[in-house]
Amino acid sequence: MDVITQVTADHRAVEALFADLDAGRGDRAEVIRVIVRELSLHAGVEELVVYPAARRRLADGDAIVAADLHEHQALKRVLVRLDGADAESSETATHLQEAKRLVVEHVQHEETILLPQVSSEFDEDERAELGDLFVKAKEHAPTHPHPHAPNTPPLNAIADAVAALLDKTRDAFHRAPQK
Repeated sequence: MDVITQVTADHRAVEALFADLDAGRGDRAEVIRVIVRELSLHAGVEELVVYPAARRRLADGDAIVAADLHEHQALKRVLVRLDGADAESSETATHLQEAKRLVVEHVQHEETILLPQVSSEFDEDERAELGDLFVKAKEHAPTHPHPHAPNTPPLNAIADAVAALLDKTRDAFHRAPQK
């Protein structure tokens, strides 16, 4: 799959998770955990794969990517508050609404500005190659938000590798049966 399909599939998946929350489907704490995980993975991979390519190739790539990175940072700050929060608290509900608003704005920006330009400026093979990189990068991306970590190359690659290792260790510890 090409990178545009990958990015938009992630967008639809997160929108479905928010819809599940709104409809009261599923275990609320688990849905919130998955939202935090999926948005953390998605942001990290976009910052590692999509944004550097867009900066290099798009005529106004620096400005487009700067706007998207600003949106990511705002979302990461909210995700930190949601990560491990009490799923039933009113404060968590407020943070969820803020996260949902930020996601809607970000998806709108990417799907109306960034991705159409990627579609026109990158050929099919290049988009497929970026899509492959997107999928592979997800295997090694952080699963929790890290708003203070670098989000541009080359430091984000190093920071993400360290954060992903720590996150995966943390996730394994929390999944292990407690005695």
